[in-house]
Amino acid sequence: MTWVIGSAFAALLIAVVGLLLVGGARRNRRLAAWATSIPISAAQAEAMRALWAAGQAKTPLSLDPLDALSEEDAKYVVKICGASFRPREFGDASVARVASFKHFKGRGFNDRQAAVLVGMTINMVGRPDA
Repeated sequence: MTWVIGSAFAALLIAVVGLLLVGGARRNRRLAAWATSIPISAAQAEAMRALWAAGQAKTPLSLDPLDALSEEDAKYVVKICGASFRPREFGDASVARVASFKHFKGRGFNDRQAAVLVGMTINMVGRPDA
């Protein structure tokens, strides 16, 4: 009898994990679709791509690509990368945000660069692979 209960529990656990994986992939596709709908100028996209490449290489750039943007453009980039900009249906991913921010800060990125990299990672905005 115990093995029947254990087998049923294992089957239920496998089903739940499978649903979470499928549901997570579907949610990520919807998030990527949302992210690509966010308007970004060519200059903003170029700065974000340069910062993304630096983040992937784990080495900060000597010249901050965000400094090449106007003050308004740079503020917009930071805004779209923020937790409050991400639609509620996708959650705020606060734990992942804090961990990612600490990771990028530990690699030598400044606060603004780390915030944009976190937003590109979590919100998926401005990513060349999204």
